[in-house]
Amino acid sequence: MKAVKGLFFAVLDAAFRYRNFGARVLVRGLSDELSAQHILASAAISIHDSPGKPDDFLLSLAGPLIGQCRREDLPLLRERGAPEWVFSWPGEHYRLLASIVSLLQPKTIVEIGTSTGLSALSMLPRSPREGRIWTFDIVPWNRMRDGIGLQNGSFLSESDFSNGRLCQIIADLGSEAAFLEHEAILCDADLIFVDGPKDGVFEYQLVRNFQRHRLKNTCLLVFDDIRYLTMLALWRSIDRPKLDFTSFGHFAGTGLVRWE
Repeated sequence: MKAVKGLFFAVLDAAFRYRNFGARVLVRGLSDELSAQHILASAAISIHDSPGKPDDFLLSLAGPLIGQCRREDLPLLRERGAPEWVFSWPGEHYRLLASIVSLLQPKTIVEIGTSTGLSALSMLPRSPREGRIWTFDIVPWNRMRDGIGLQNGSFLSESDFSNGRLCQIIADLGSEAAFLEHEAILCDADLIFVDGPKDGVFEYQLVRNFQRHRLKNTCLLVFDDIRYLTMLALWRSIDRPKLDFTSFGHFAGTGLVRWE
C-alpha cells in the first residue's frame, strides 16, 4: 500500500511539473531579455467580458487611496528594520494596506497568511483603537522560518499581541470545518486580506467558503498575487464588484473586491 501511495504522489508531482513546464521555459526566456529581480509568467486578459465590474464605491476609493499611499511611511516596519523593498510603492502592497486601513478605519480586519508579519505590522498602526486584527496561518508566528523579507524568524514580537488588538489564530481556512469554527470573526470582518499559498487549491476552497457563509455586505477583500498563473482563473471567476489595482499595489497583482 505504501509503495502504491508513493507511486501515486510521484505521478501527481510529475503531472504538476509538466503542467508548469511551459511557464518555466517562458520565464527563463524573459530572464534572458529583461533585467529584474523577480520575473513570473502571467497573461493579459480582456476585461470587458469578465464577470464582476468595478462599482462606484471602488472607483471612488481609488483616487484617495493613491493619494494616501504617497503619504504613507509605515512607521512600525521602519522601526523593525524591514528591508528597503518593503517600502517600494507601486510594486509592493504594504503602503496600500496601511492606506486602506487609514481611509476606511475597519474595526475588524482579517489577514489570511501571517508569514513574518509584514502586512499585519503595516496595518496595525493605522487601525482604530477599538479595532482588532485577526491574522490566520497554519504556522505560529514565533515558529516562522524563511518567510518573506526575513531569512530566520518574524518581524512580530510578543508586545504586538499584549493589548489584544492583534491576535493570531492557527487554522487552515480552506477547510470548511475550520472556517465554521471561526465564522463569527470572518463574517463580521470589514476588511479581509487574502495572502495564502497560491497553490491552485487553497484560494478556491476559501472563496467557496466565503460564498457558502455570508460575509458582511460591506466587506472589502484584498487579494494578493492575482496575476499568478494559479490565481488568474480564480480572480476572473469572482462575480462581484472588483477592481484590478495592480498598478498601485503588488507587482504580482492586487485585486480589490467589494463583497455584496
